[in-house]
Amino acid sequence: MRRWCWNIRGFSHPLSRATLALLKKTTLALVMAGIILSTLHQSSLGSLFLIAPHRLHPLWYSPVIYVLFFISAVALGLMTVTLESLLTGLLFGHRIRVTLLSRLGMAACAVLGLYAAVRLGDLAIRGVLGRAFDGSWQASLFLFEMLISAILPGALLAVRRIRTSVAGLAVCSSLTVAGMVLNRLSVCILAFERPEGMTYFPTWTELAVTLGILSAMALVFIFFVERLRVYEPDE
Repeated sequence: MRRWCWNIRGFSHPLSRATLALLKKTTLALVMAGIILSTLHQSSLGSLFLIAPHRLHPLWYSPVIYVLFFISAVALGLMTVTLESLLTGLLFGHRIRVTLLSRLGMAACAVLGLYAAVRLGDLAIRGVLGRAFDGSWQASLFLFEMLISAILPGALLAVRRIRTSVAGLAVCSSLTVAGMVLNRLSVCILAFERPEGMTYFPTWTELAVTLGILSAMALVFIFFVERLRVYEPDE
């Protein structure tokens, strides 16, 4: 096992060198495929809820919900990369490129502004924006979600001093990730109306499987970071 890890780390085996050369040649194609697949996944996921206009709460349902899913996924991707870079910098000690991350933050600020404008504009056009202030728990959930997912991080990222600080980027990325996760939970579970008297909460097995998948993904990431030269030595 130790020899296998050493060979991977140094790519000393001829097969390893050939694999590395192949990966270098196909990096651009793989990145493009990943972006296309994730884009199709998000828009398709949003499109699933077009068939349930009377089951999904009006504050979350929209004829352009697939567009909202796509725009929010772009912002979420930018902020997830930022949060990942900050966390790995803390865990593995590599240099955090604040200048580069601040550029991602600036892009995320624009995307979050677009997301908020499209979502609120859609609600206003359909005449349901007033339901965000009717005092119901759904209205409170909507306002809280919009605040932490788009409005607050977008406003903070617009301030250069915050955008160029590690603490500011950490707060903004954490808010955006948490807010967008809450949005997906709201659409799929919380804001999805069920027949009267019926309730749903994930069973312990469902929660355990979800936690297990997330833990496995984290372990795979940590394994490759520790075994491969993911970060350059000068970082």
